[in-house]
Amino acid sequence: MKKKYDLIVDNDYSDFKKGIIKYYLLIIVFFIIVEILNYKEIAAHICIILMVYIPSAFAIMYTCLFQVTLKEDIINVRNWRGKRYSFHTSEIKKVIIRITKTNGLLGETMKVETKKRSFRIDKYKKNYDQFKEYIEKNVSPEKIEVIKKDYRTKKQRGER
Repeated sequence: MKKKYDLIVDNDYSDFKKGIIKYYLLIIVFFIIVEILNYKEIAAHICIILMVYIPSAFAIMYTCLFQVTLKEDIINVRNWRGKRYSFHTSEIKKVIIRITKTNGLLGETMKVETKKRSFRIDKYKKNYDQFKEYIEKNVSPEKIEVIKKDYRTKKQRGER
């Protein structure tokens, strides 16, 4: 059977499910507080819509829709709004890998820039390491910049 894509980089949905559970628990607590305070006015409902539902809708859209796929040398990106675009690996103008260290936590973000567009991927996405290896193999080293920043010591180093 032929594979549709060589590599798919997207969210790990186990964390997504945990986030949904936290989201609904927050809503339940919020409604309990509203009922205790006995707000029955329209202002309370508008507040709920503006403060809870709209921001969470954007977070869910980002979590569900963002995806990067790789087929041979073509990178396809679907952003959090659902718009799709693709480009060849040779069109990559610059790759910035930012490694940050804060109080024992190690974060890593990759920004891929082309002439017209750019996108970011963090290391918590599924298959991030394979995508990083692919970029390091197929993009010239002059275009890759690694920035290491340690927030505990306030030091920043840039490497090429």
